[in-house]
This record gives sequence, C-alpha cells and structure tokens, in this order.
Amino acid sequence: MAQIKISNVIPDEESLLTQKTVQIGQNIPSIKTPFKILDFNYAPQGSNLKNTELIHINDNSLLEKSRSLNQTTFENAINDVDLVYLRESYENFRNVPFLKDKIIINTITFNFNPYTLKNATDKLDTFLDIYYGKSDFLFIPNIKAFTYENKNRKSIISKEEYVKYLSEAYNNLKFRNNKPIFIPISLKMGPNSFKSILTTLLDEGHRFFWLDFEGAGSLKYSPQIRGFHKIIDKMGLIDNVLLYATNIRREINPHATDEFCGASDILSSPLGVDIIGVNKSPQAGGGRPLPIHLQIEHKARFFDKTSYNYVKYLNFSKKKDIYQEYHLNDELIKVYPKFFSNYTNSFELNNEFRAQMDIVNSDESFFTYLKQKSAIKPDFFKKFKKILNKDKKIENFTIDDFI
Repeated sequence: MAQIKISNVIPDEESLLTQKTVQIGQNIPSIKTPFKILDFNYAPQGSNLKNTELIHINDNSLLEKSRSLNQTTFENAINDVDLVYLRESYENFRNVPFLKDKIIINTITFNFNPYTLKNATDKLDTFLDIYYGKSDFLFIPNIKAFTYENKNRKSIISKEEYVKYLSEAYNNLKFRNNKPIFIPISLKMGPNSFKSILTTLLDEGHRFFWLDFEGAGSLKYSPQIRGFHKIIDKMGLIDNVLLYATNIRREINPHATDEFCGASDILSSPLGVDIIGVNKSPQAGGGRPLPIHLQIEHKARFFDKTSYNYVKYLNFSKKKDIYQEYHLNDELIKVYPKFFSNYTNSFELNNEFRAQMDIVNSDESFFTYLKQKSAIKPDFFKKFKKILNKDKKIENFTIDDFI
C-alpha cells in the first residue's frame, strides 16, 4: 500500500477548518478533508452484512471499527494468532464483496498499562505483530491515562512511560512496513503534557496523529487541539500533518427523551480535524434500563444539516427522503438502529463538510454560516465567556472565543 500524500491545503482564515486533498495510493480516489469515514462499530456480522444493501458504499473508501481492551483480553490475544475479535472486523469485512477494496481500519484503546505485565515488551511486540495484519492503516493503540476506583481517579500511565510506549510500539510496526502509521496523543493527560508529547513526536519526524476522545464530545478537548494547531503552524508543517480523531460522542449532551440533540461530531471541522472516525458513547452508569422502543429511537438519529441537530428517526422531517435515498425502512432501523443511522449520517456529514468548504472558498464568513444553525447557541458557549473581551458581544463570537 502506497503512503499518504497531502496536497492543495486551504486553511480558513476565521477558524481551524482546513481543506486538504489526501491521496492514498493509485487505486483509491483521493479524499478532501474534513472527511467522515464509514462507522462500522455496530455493523452486522457475516451473512447479515452480505445480504444488506448499502447504498452509496462506493462513495467512501475508508471504514473503521474501534474497541477497548482490558488486560485479560490482551494477554489472551498474544496466544491467539487468529485474534477473533479483530478477524471479525477485518477478514470478515474483507470477505464481503462490496467491502473488499476498502481501507479497513481497526483502532484500539488499552484500558490498562502494558508495562505492569511480566515480560511486557515481549508481550506488546507479539500483540502488535498480530495487529499488523488486521488493519490497512496502522494505529498504535492508545492507553487510557487514568481510571476511576470507588469514584477516585487513579493514574494508569505516566507521561514518561507513555512516550516510551509510543517509541517502542512505533519501532515494532515500522519493521518492513508499507502502511501509514498513526501515533496517538493522549488527550486526558492535560494540555501541557499533550503539547510536550506532540513536540517530541514532531521532532522525531512523525506527521500522522490520532486522537482518542473515548466517548467525549468534540469540544471537550478544544484547548489541546488548539495547542496542536499552534505548534503545527509555528513549525510550518500544515502541509505535512494529518489529524485523525475518533471515538467522538455523536451528540453534545444527549438524553433519551429528547426529540433532538445538538450534534457534536460535525463541530470537529472548525477544530481542524482532518478525518473524523467513529462515534462512541461514554460508558453508561447504572440505572433502570430504558424501554426497547426508546432505546431504538435514541440510537437511531439522523443528522439535520439545517439545524445541526441529531433528530430521532420517527420525527425526522426528511425521514421519507432519507429512507428513499439510502433504501432504508423502519424494520432495518429497529434491528440495527446505531449502524444504519451512523452509516447514513457518514454521507450526510460529508455533504455538509463540502458545504462548509464552499463557504470558505467563496470568501463568505464561516461563522456567520454556523450562527444560522439553531443547535449552535451562544448559551452553549458560556463556559468560554471568561476569555471574551469585555466590549465584545457574544453574538460576534469567533473560534478563538470558545476554544
């Protein structure tokens, strides 16, 4: 597989939104960023997927499935060359005729520190040797920075150990390698550690990075992402760096009873994310399970470009058009609510990203355009008011005001 080439870089003057043409080899159509990949986190397996009619599948060449691994699963994996849970999202997808030519990406988050294990380096090498054949782009697994025990925050890995891990993992994957390698940078270690790790990686020559939001909304880590772009700009590397972000919460603050919720993933573009991966919800706490019909309605939401809301499929004003465009029906939605809504939304988001870039290329104000979206309200940005100038009205906010 040929390496990634970046060209035709067009930054927006108001925001961090940047259009790039990304070429992946000779046989795959180039993509223009910002770009949303196909979300296969909830895809049917086996014959259920083979028998599914996925309209517009040829319009998107990249698909991703993400997963989290605990220590037990990791240790079992190094004695299993087949690695069933990765085979299901690689070989099984590859065997589906309409997916055989796709770029299939597997991303992984470790919920533990591999260096706490006996013979840690050997075990990590073995795992990565197996992973190498299960993903067309290589994403060094991210390690969660901390966890909670009895409501108390507990560190999983230090910054120094994290940097050591990145170096060892990269050296493993680069051996006789012809695939792009994306390096994770922990968002949860805080802005200073984030910038320190990034600077180290850039000095070492790395140019492809991925951010693991771990189910958080796109704006939660905006200070880190703003710092990312400041460093890239200062080093004059905007034409060489590619930023991939995944496991982003789909909605800003979703509640199952809400008919519509403000979209989170669409706001990755003004933050300068180049490629947007899969959606992920944060781990749910305890409580009484929702009725099945309410679970389906909450999972199956369609993106509304006029408002930047995600709307329950039953009440979506353009439901008939969406069903006709993507050959959907209520029965398919009820069986696979997250998959078919996320699949459809991948294309709808890319259509909206193109509309955003049309605004930028026409010299119109991108933020004037965004202010027309009812889901983006000044009240939502209250937590950023402290950095506004005293004489500046909130309705005149720019990207600098809320990141």
